[in-house]
Amino acid sequence: MAPRYRGGGCHLYWITQGRPGEKRDQAHKLGRFLVPQKAAAPGMLKFRTDQLDNLISRAGIVFDTDDLPADQAFLSYFTPDRLERLAGAASTMRNPSKPKSGLLQRLAEVLKAPAKVAALAPYLKDPELSVAMYALWRLDRQLCGSCVHLADGTIRKAASTFMGKPVMSEQQRRNCPCRLVREGIWPPEGLLPADPDKLEE
Repeated sequence: MAPRYRGGGCHLYWITQGRPGEKRDQAHKLGRFLVPQKAAAPGMLKFRTDQLDNLISRAGIVFDTDDLPADQAFLSYFTPDRLERLAGAASTMRNPSKPKSGLLQRLAEVLKAPAKVAALAPYLKDPELSVAMYALWRLDRQLCGSCVHLADGTIRKAASTFMGKPVMSEQQRRNCPCRLVREGIWPPEGLLPADPDKLEE
């Protein structure tokens, strides 16, 4: 979903995204063959730092993770709950003074939070992936100077250690270029499931 400005261009990108640790759906598996460029991480769309800066700074992207049908079938995807969320977001964009989207309000809250680790770190455990991603973007920029580690997959790779995949050892953590990882801010304890049956294929 990408509602447009009256003058052209998209105001909000509403993107389906499986939660970390979940098996990839058929659409993401197909994407491996359709998109030759390697993504930042399995099942993740790849964005440049400037794209992330543009989209997140204006709350212009939502990662939809709720009850995604494995086949991404149109009728299965547009459930009453999802339509209500979309309608609330559209209404909020049309009339920001009367917000009807709790999610967009939550994202605005992250963007307005003080530029302090103590204020932003709690959002990393938020059940809404979008909220956690916005917090990661702010923390990466604050501690590392830009969102390069969110864009290049470093942050996602670090999280995979909590999915039962020892991609990054403790020594690698200490040597990681990202301060969020080195200082133990990311990933927060208990973020991802350790059950191998729930991991991405």
